[in-house]
Amino acid sequence: MNNDIKIIIAFILTILMLVLFYFGAFLPLRKSQLYIDAVRGSSQIKSVQEFNNLFNKALDFYSPVGHGEVVYAYLNIIIGIIQNQQNKDIVEILLKEADKRMEPILKEDKGNAFFQSLYSYALLYELAGNKFNNKNYYQKAADIYEIALRHSPNRPMLLYGLFRSYNALSNVEKIKEIAEIISKYFPENKNILQ
Repeated sequence: MNNDIKIIIAFILTILMLVLFYFGAFLPLRKSQLYIDAVRGSSQIKSVQEFNNLFNKALDFYSPVGHGEVVYAYLNIIIGIIQNQQNKDIVEILLKEADKRMEPILKEDKGNAFFQSLYSYALLYELAGNKFNNKNYYQKAADIYEIALRHSPNRPMLLYGLFRSYNALSNVEKIKEIAEIISKYFPENKNILQ
């Protein structure tokens, strides 16, 4: 093999390695750094707009790796806020932001942290339903739990979340259906059928 061919191959391999490094290491690292910066700055936030602006930097930053994990962590931060928030308008803004962040993940229907993101997303709506006794929130939680159960049909946290949501909706037929599934997979919980 002559030197010109070796140089061309070395050049192509070098370019390939740089591209792989950029997409596989640099972009995910930068996304995680932006998220960590947002978390660190979150103690100084005085408004929902500041919160969204702070986290949007990390959430909007493109990276082929790590987006699902960042959305999952972000949803868990919103869960903490909702648990301590009495203002329904603020909760509504945060729920809309969660919807916006979960929409592409739901469309893709897979990915890293997919299940965890779905569970946190459903729990977010369930907690909002508990806080404001809002049937629409409970229905949204139930719908999300149903999606998650299609991917993991006998996961206890999903079944119990769906059970709680249908219970809050007073959907007796669905309560019985989910109770039977729970008692089938977890016979030690047969009292759920009562």
